[in-house]
Amino acid sequence: MAYHGYELPTMEPFTTDQFVGDGNLTKFTLSIPKPVTARGILVTLSGLVQVPFDEYYLDTDGDLNFQSAPGNTCLLYTSDAADE
Repeated sequence: MAYHGYELPTMEPFTTDQFVGDGNLTKFTLSIPKPVTARGILVTLSGLVQVPFDEYYLDTDGDLNFQSAPGNTCLLYTSDAADE
């Protein structure tokens, strides 16, 4: 049966980034398009979801900053689904 209704919007794929912590670095440059707010991205460290503003925030350039550096060899993963 054919769909008769509003045209569905085209969605861009998620913007994702992966980094590995070194125990010292607290700032990570995200891919473009950068998220607008810290609440607009999902951030995990070694599989554990991080809380925006408690564990990380975005600076005025849209880069990801942690309150304390992720541990050495800690896998950092971000995902941003916001289209604006």
